[in-house]
Amino acid sequence: GCDNIKAIAIDSSGLKTYGQDEWHQQKYGIHSKKDYRKIHIVVDDNQIIHSTELTDSITQDTSMIKSLSEKMDSNVKHITADKAYDNNNAYEQLSKQFPMADIVIPPKDNSVYDKNNQFYRNRNILEVGIYGSKGWQERRLYGRRNHSELAIQRYKRILGNKLHARDIDRQKMEAVIGCGILNKMMSLTLAEIRQVA
Repeated sequence: GCDNIKAIAIDSSGLKTYGQDEWHQQKYGIHSKKDYRKIHIVVDDNQIIHSTELTDSITQDTSMIKSLSEKMDSNVKHITADKAYDNNNAYEQLSKQFPMADIVIPPKDNSVYDKNNQFYRNRNILEVGIYGSKGWQERRLYGRRNHSELAIQRYKRILGNKLHARDIDRQKMEAVIGCGILNKMMSLTLAEIRQVA
């Protein structure tokens, strides 16, 4: 169950929307900026998606941490996310929801040690300076973030990178159902692996 999760990875990616006039634009060669939605996910080490949200394309990734994490048990021990989450607000929200977790987010290129930074943020900034990016990633098990990237790739490969519903509420439901399908497929795969082992 959810209380057995040791590590999670947080990520987001764009999903295309299907506008009514997209066919018309293609037929007549009219180019317009296509709209897209962002799917935000939290994935564990077994690539099970524990939380998902769908937002418009301009929503900041870090603004979704609270709603993604409040659906989860707080007993998580390790969290990874990419540079987009490197700010004090993200660190504060994650440490509040998951007080026992090691937070592993690579610093942005312009991030510097500051006494006002959250503890893990300063630690990550200092360690990248000491060990280098690759050494820090190995030391802090940053490779676990691949689970979220793989889950998003699986979503797009199996379900497609385009939402079929036309309005945001139905698109949100579509994303939740899609993640449920992927979780069912993954849990069946895990069950087969356990039977063989």
